[in-house]
Amino acid sequence: MLNPKDKNVILGDVKRTYPESDYFKSEAGQLTLLTLLTRLNQHPSSVGYIQGMNNIAGCLLYHIDSVIAFELILRALNDYHLKEVHMTSLPGVYSHSAAIQNLIR
Repeated sequence: MLNPKDKNVILGDVKRTYPESDYFKSEAGQLTLLTLLTRLNQHPSSVGYIQGMNNIAGCLLYHIDSVIAFELILRALNDYHLKEVHMTSLPGVYSHSAAIQNLIR
């Protein structure tokens, strides 16, 4: 079940996603994006909805179907540890920064 706060944020972001695009202006495009973001929010391995996720999902939906877009976003969040960037105290920011610093050295 989607909590009301996340639902309002997702609905607002869906309306703002690529407003110049005919696809995202259409009811079908907005419904596809809304469904994808809602499923990501509800997935057990997700950190919930993060603002900006709509832009990533929208970009992917230009090129691939929603099932593959869903999987790619989950893999980025989990396999590449991007969800830690959005957690309280930002552990992912510190670990990714340390990895970048090591690569620079």
